Formats: sequence, structure tokens, C-alpha cells
Amino acid sequence: MLFVLISLVFSCSSTTNDGNLSIIVEKIQIPIDEKFLNTYQIWDSYYENEESKLLAYNATRHSFDLFSLDKQSTLSQIPLEREGPDGIDKVDGLDYYNEDSIFLYSRGKLYISTIEGKISKVHSLYELFNFDGGGEPSINFYFKLRYNPVSKSVAFFIVYHNTDQKSKGNLPLIGLLNLETLETNYLPIYHTDFFKENYGNVGFVTYLGFNNFFEGNMIFNYQYQSNIYSLNTKGKLKEGKEVKHILPLINLDNIDSHAINNTHYLSPIPDPWRKLIYRFNWEAPIKGKEISFLKKKTSLTVFDSKLKKLQHYSLPDYTYQINNWFATKKGLFLNLAHPANPALKENTLEFHVVKLRNDKF
Repeated sequence: MLFVLISLVFSCSSTTNDGNLSIIVEKIQIPIDEKFLNTYQIWDSYYENEESKLLAYNATRHSFDLFSLDKQSTLSQIPLEREGPDGIDKVDGLDYYNEDSIFLYSRGKLYISTIEGKISKVHSLYELFNFDGGGEPSINFYFKLRYNPVSKSVAFFIVYHNTDQKSKGNLPLIGLLNLETLETNYLPIYHTDFFKENYGNVGFVTYLGFNNFFEGNMIFNYQYQSNIYSLNTKGKLKEGKEVKHILPLINLDNIDSHAINNTHYLSPIPDPWRKLIYRFNWEAPIKGKEISFLKKKTSLTVFDSKLKKLQHYSLPDYTYQINNWFATKKGLFLNLAHPANPALKENTLEFHVVKLRNDKF
């Protein structure tokens, strides 16, 4: 198995006075055959008997694909049913709690499954949230499925259909489902003043970013704004200010070019082992330079546990698959599977494992 130390993968473009971060980047490679994929959109990492594992959803084969991150090997592929009592629709969200409680989201449904794909419960989200076409509970690439064992609840990003942008500014964005009582309620999280002042004209960069909880708090952000936020269990909101916004969309016919030419602030990823928060950015191009979505650059901003910015890194071009990153106690995993990556290998699932350490600890 290959375990290589990579140097100078990231370049530090700016540092705050408190940015005393040291960095090591290692590479792991998991050999795969034609049954597995070299990149996955839906996955979750977990530990079992001290072994670091990765559970991924293979949409092509409608299966659970299981990997050992420690041994850098495939473990198994578990086919899922499409019909019958264990039938599961296409999976858009996955959260491993234990081998008997794997939470799965498919549009309109929340499943609880075993590692073998046996369904114990199916919740109809449209019925529970009284969905009438106006506020749909959703999980996507930006807002991850996460079960909170303390509150026994799951959070959903609420998508408002057939609602004008101006009205969306006054509607709650996160709905909670309590899995013990099956009661639903909404968190006091709304679009920002910037969104409201511009009547919601931020193009389609409107999703909330949420990856996981950190020290009991919900860490989230807005795609159109560089600030990050923490919401505690008592509903108190804390803001980490960086104060950068995308430019408002003036002409609706330019919605694609608007998204290309502005930075998308992607979901913050808490790292409880190092007490850091990572936020990837899908960068705007250099002024006057026309590019495509595929050619947008990426960068990484690192915050401490108090939401204070520590450091900002520029990432290498055409290297990492967008949104395919996660944190474990081994480090921050980045999937080397950008579609334009000239070194992309079909028979290998590859990661850079970034190990950042705050030298002040």
C-alpha cells in the first residue's frame, strides 16, 4: 500500500496574526475493481473497533460500498433493494450512526437501515412537515444528513418552491424532525440582511451549508457570504465575521455566468480532534477572465473553534472533486478526482489527507 508524504500541495495565500498552523499532507490509495467508484458524492466516515472506515453509496449499482481507510482496501459491496419491505429509492444523504442505524435520505423519505440494507423504519417527510409544495425538507451536497443523538432529531434544509425571492428572506431555512415524538419545528435561522436588501437576487447560490455538529453546536454558512455561524442548543447564534458577499444578480438571463463569476462559500467542516473548522471556497475567476464551472479554482479557509479565521490556502488546480471531502481523527480527506485531473485513475480511490495543527495548543 502506498503512503506518501506530499510537500507543497497547498500554498498559503494569507495568514492572520493567530495563524500558527503547521501542515502535513499525505496520500492514500485504495485499489478498486470495476464494481467500485473512484469518487462518491454520498458517503460517511466512522470508526469500528478503532479501525477507520468509509461507507459510500454507489448510485450506479444502488449499493453500499465499504472501505478501510487504515488498510487502504475495499471491504465489501452490499446491494440495496429497490422494491419490497427493504426497498430504498436513490439515496441523496447518508449518516452512519451504528451498524443497525444508518440514516438515509431520499426525496420525501427518511430511512433507518442496517449495514446489510435492511430497513427498520421509513418516515414520510411530506406528511410529517405538511408539505404542500411550499416548504420541502431537503438534504443535498451542501446540507448533509446528520442525526443528533442528544436531541433525537434530524435537521433539513427547507426549499421553498413557487415562492418569490423577496418572500424567502422571511421564511425559516432549517426544519427539525424529532424521531422519538415525530414532531417538527423550525430553527430561528433565516437568510441574511444582504439577501433581504438585495431582494434575494443571489442567483442559485442560495443553499445553506451544513456538514456536522461541533461541541454540540450547529456550524453552518450561506453560499453567498463568507461568514460562518454557530447555533447552540439554546438557540443562541454566534457569527464569525469575514464579510465578503457575492455580487447581486441583475439580469436573470445571466444566472449561469453569475454563478461562475462569483465565489461559492461551501459547507464548513468541523474537526473536533484539532478544534478547527474548514471551509472550502469555489473561487471567482481573476477579473476579466472567462472560465467555466470546471475551471473554477478552489481554496481552503481555516477557522478556530471560536469561528476566528486562522489561515487561507490556495489549492492546486484540477485536483479535488468538489464537495468530496470529510474530516476524521486522521485528518482532512480530499478526494483526488477532479474531472479534469490528468492524473485521475479509474482503478484507484485516492485521497490527500491534510493534517493541520494549531501550534498554540
